[in-house]
Order: sequence, then C-alpha cells, then structure tokens
Amino acid sequence: MYKESYFDGGLFSYIGHVILAILITVLTLGICAPWGMCILYNWKIKHTVIDGHRLYFDGTAMQLFGN
Repeated sequence: MYKESYFDGGLFSYIGHVILAILITVLTLGICAPWGMCILYNWKIKHTVIDGHRLYFDGTAMQLFGN
C-alpha cells in the first residue's frame, strides 16, 4: 500500500549539470538561460520518485521565453 519516495541523483552528476547550465548561460550572455534552466529542472525531476512513480519533465526552453 505504501510506496517509497526518494531522490536518486548523484552529487557529481548534479555538479556537472550545474557547470554546463552556467556555461551555457554565461557564454551566451544570458540569452540561452532558459536552456540552462531546463537542463537543471530535467535532471532534478527525472531523479525524483514519489509514491513509486518517477517524475517526468516535458518542458522546453522555448516555453520559458516571454514568461
């Protein structure tokens, strides 16, 4: 009846994704910041399991422009 909730992401993987997102943002002077944000959101969400169900992120950077 009770299903487990947990986070299974690793520290080094997270650090790598953060560095990538920062590089994308800095090298494009912030223009591609939504892509960096999506990289981080996708990583965090795909490593999260709630009540036995893995979460799924289907957002895109283009959806963030103008919001």
